[in-house]
Amino acid sequence: MTDKRTLEYYNKNSIYLAEKYSKVIGGVELNFKDFFINCINILEIGFGSGRDLNFLFKMGFDVLGVDISENMLKESIKYYPILKDKVIVDSLPRLEKIKDKGFDGVLASAILMHLRKDILTESIQTIKRVLRENGKVLISIPTFRENINDNRDQFDRFFNGITSKEIINLFEKEDFELIFKKESLDAMRRGYGWCTLGFKKL
Repeated sequence: MTDKRTLEYYNKNSIYLAEKYSKVIGGVELNFKDFFINCINILEIGFGSGRDLNFLFKMGFDVLGVDISENMLKESIKYYPILKDKVIVDSLPRLEKIKDKGFDGVLASAILMHLRKDILTESIQTIKRVLRENGKVLISIPTFRENINDNRDQFDRFFNGITSKEIINLFEKEDFELIFKKESLDAMRRGYGWCTLGFKKL
């Protein structure tokens, strides 16, 4: 489950954040077409404003999004009404509303960074559970951020400080194979970068 203070931030600032994120040009979606090739249905964990889920839907994928913030869910539907029946409230580490082996692909962009390290393994096991054989998962985590103190940023959001190497090790221990890695600058020009990692379920 997302840290309570982090969830409070997203719930209180959902209107502002949805508007802000909806205007972003360039980001993890640049990898969707090539990475999710041959996938039919995709689950996005932590869809937030709905921006990336909308991209996936417009690309022709059958999509479902889960997010822990009810307020972000409400705002996502305002910006992307087509997502109304494609988003629900749920969260890692368990995804209790999501059935086993129901998806060809999973997107978890800027999500694992907010989870306590002690529930990351369970979260990855859950991702494995909801993926079909040879399913793919695409994640992104921020590179070094100078504004993190005691695992909190200036907005009191929790960041676990996980590195790409640690993430790769955790996924490989759960029988995933790293098939994609890319580093890029932040699309919102916030002074740090992102590492995007793609894995295939073995």
